[in-house]
Amino acid sequence: MLELLDLRERRERLEPRRLEIDPHVSDTVRDIVRRVRDEGDDALLDLALRFDGADRARPAPGVLEALRSADAIVICPANPILSIAPILAVPGIRDTVAAHGRVVGISNLIAGAAVRGPADRLLADLGIEASCVGVARGYRDLCAAFVIDDQDAARASEVEALGVRAVVTDTLMKDPEVAASLARETLAAVA
Repeated sequence: MLELLDLRERRERLEPRRLEIDPHVSDTVRDIVRRVRDEGDDALLDLALRFDGADRARPAPGVLEALRSADAIVICPANPILSIAPILAVPGIRDTVAAHGRVVGISNLIAGAAVRGPADRLLADLGIEASCVGVARGYRDLCAAFVIDDQDAARASEVEALGVRAVVTDTLMKDPEVAASLARETLAAVA
């Protein structure tokens, strides 16, 4: 069980409340990232990835039903290889998400670069275009819509050519107002 601190406004003040949340799988799925340095070049890393145990893992009780009954599913702007792929690799998860119909993804790349983390380098090292289009291509069988940043507006037609509705907005959540606007536009994309 994961414990999160839920801060909800009650009686005009914030009261902390503990929530227990089941992890997405009941078995361990280990992300194993092996970094191998190219001969003599410290700046270049080859990244190899596998999801050890994913084929034996099972969704935790209630996860598939929660996905099926959700009003919408949002694939957050996380690393598609290190964060999203291990979840989708668990038997039943990807198929359930794909069958939903109201799924929207948010690109984790802005103008071809990750806001933080190695996603852009990892995608490129794996031969996947490090751009909002490359990420959308990986999610096209799941998403009805895909949110990309204003800086990638010129690439919206390429996302739509994949059969996914492109939504262009500010995706860099630099303050609560931008984050709230992104949430509204994301959910409206599959309303």
